[in-house]
Amino acid sequence: MQWSRWKWWIGALAAVLLLVFLIRIGRTAEAIALFGTVKQKSELCRAVPGLGVSRQKRILTRLLADDSPAVRISAIAACGAIGSQPELDDELERILRDESSPHDVRVRAGEVLLQRDPLRPSTEQFLKQRVHDREFRAGFPTLVAKYVEHELPEATARRRREIVQQSLQAPSPVRPYLRAIVLNEISLFRHSRDQFLAALAEDPKPQSEEFILSALTAIDGQMRGTTATDWTLDPSAAGDIGVVEAEWLYDIRPNYQIATFKGTRCLMLDEGAGGFMPWLKGLNGTVDIGTARFSLFAPSDGHYQLWSRVYLSDKCGNSFRIWVDGKQLANFLNWHSILDRWHWLPLRYGNSSALYYAAGFHAARLEAREDAVYIDKFAFLPAGKKPGDAAGRPVARWDPSLRTSISFAVDRQAQSRGTTQRVVAWVRRNSPALEGGTVQLDVPLPFRIEGPSTKAVEFEKGDPLAMASFRVHLPRGVSVGEDVMRATYSDANGERFEGRMILGGQYDWLCTGPLSPEDPLHKRLGKKANLDDASLRTGWRPYPERGYDRYRRLDMEQAYGQLRNKFIYLYCDIEVTREDDYLALLTADDTATVFIDGSPAIAQPANGPAEGRLVMKRIHLTAGRHRLFVRLYQADFADPVGINRDRHNWNHCAFKFLLRKDRHTPAASIRGLPHKMH
Repeated sequence: MQWSRWKWWIGALAAVLLLVFLIRIGRTAEAIALFGTVKQKSELCRAVPGLGVSRQKRILTRLLADDSPAVRISAIAACGAIGSQPELDDELERILRDESSPHDVRVRAGEVLLQRDPLRPSTEQFLKQRVHDREFRAGFPTLVAKYVEHELPEATARRRREIVQQSLQAPSPVRPYLRAIVLNEISLFRHSRDQFLAALAEDPKPQSEEFILSALTAIDGQMRGTTATDWTLDPSAAGDIGVVEAEWLYDIRPNYQIATFKGTRCLMLDEGAGGFMPWLKGLNGTVDIGTARFSLFAPSDGHYQLWSRVYLSDKCGNSFRIWVDGKQLANFLNWHSILDRWHWLPLRYGNSSALYYAAGFHAARLEAREDAVYIDKFAFLPAGKKPGDAAGRPVARWDPSLRTSISFAVDRQAQSRGTTQRVVAWVRRNSPALEGGTVQLDVPLPFRIEGPSTKAVEFEKGDPLAMASFRVHLPRGVSVGEDVMRATYSDANGERFEGRMILGGQYDWLCTGPLSPEDPLHKRLGKKANLDDASLRTGWRPYPERGYDRYRRLDMEQAYGQLRNKFIYLYCDIEVTREDDYLALLTADDTATVFIDGSPAIAQPANGPAEGRLVMKRIHLTAGRHRLFVRLYQADFADPVGINRDRHNWNHCAFKFLLRKDRHTPAASIRGLPHKMH
């Protein structure tokens, strides 16, 4: 009897424990994904970004196949929030292609895929085919428009004119979106003025007339009237020879590159690009000092002033300088700079706003001073005349002393394994006699070009610039270092011009993430100069892809958020195929020490200048495998207040380490090895 009573209590307790267990299991994300209501599953999607990668993949794979369109849309939104994961993106693309899927689900999947940078080649190929299909255009106008936005920055002249023509044609679901794109990106459509003028002459309907007049006004910089004859200009007055596009500059050197920023195609020097900053050792303050050459034309003897249309990001990204005939013109207004919008900026020579120039060409050279500066146009105008007084449409003056040149625009100068990026070769002709030709791209192994390695290019009338776009892939699991990428332009007459740029792969960094001074892992690693396999078993993970910027840096705040009083440790393996002396180059904010095989190799000292300063040191490396171990520290400085508040983030944590033959010569004999953790 006593035993029976105990059995009853044990059974009851077991039942209660089982019930509690089942309730707790039923509340897990995995159980909700399987058995939850539509509302519970939709709410789960909002929480998925906070889960681990493997759980994200497992749960979203289930929810993307849910019977409820509402759940599937929520799951697609979660995929957009967590960033690109190949398996999940495969599922999104399957949904996009599946004609049996609900329309709204397909649209949302396509929109998320179009946010990927770079766009997946298979997605791009699918949309490239469909945007010309009448049925798809009618059913998915927003997707068509978003794809047009994606392709526009590197679209050929012929494609841009095709987009304008579609925006002018009979009403269609996609037409309003195309019109908005054209007006937002009008700087890319300035050569379509004749198309708009011809459409205005055909007596368009009121809504189309409003669009055409808006486009013409934006192109010319002023409103001229409502009839085609009002806009018909004398060829000699069709533009302003004093205004030139910044992207027309010749011999563009890193880290300048052409890009579209805030709706304007411009010459970009993004955050992290560095420049000639005297307080950071000038030319020795960073690896690459962005430069470019061009000519300014004075139609007659007189006093002229140079203006630039710019976008300045903050008080530590608001200056550059130009030499004209050997005299330095610059801006450095600091506290009084206009920030966060496009505007015309006068450049000065000391206290002088205008200088005397003889009629003819004058050699000009642009040099980067601070990064996060974007330049749209230059205006070289008689004293007293402002850019708003000019006709507004830049006109090229052909200076035969400037040789045809090629520059590059890349997503990243150091690519990650398993990624594909777009590489654009921009060709600048020095004569209108060059009408077109071909560009051939050659990349070093193990990089490979997806698709054709040779592209045809054509120049629009009056435009010095043409482009060829390529896709460059770096396979997973490869050893990779730095080498030279080449683009060769050949014209119909057999003339050839070559452009070069260093292309590399990131070392396969493992990282601890930010650690506080009290963290036990920091206390262990802070005493080490070398790592054994046991030291790598806990606390390490691959450095996140989002933490790499385009200039070979590891941007810790992109990876982990804003940091104060934190230590970060990094590790990777490299292989040296040739024993030699190599140049180590290090930039770090705030302090860093790089150990190679347990010995200090190079360091950014404590209390030194902040991000941007370059430390260089010759080191000897034997042939074979070597282990890199890095200790990085971000100091405990408070955020700026008062006049500096919201104008610049002083607590920027970044790290860049290179091993080269010389400062601008890569060492192909040094390659980063893939890590087994991958």
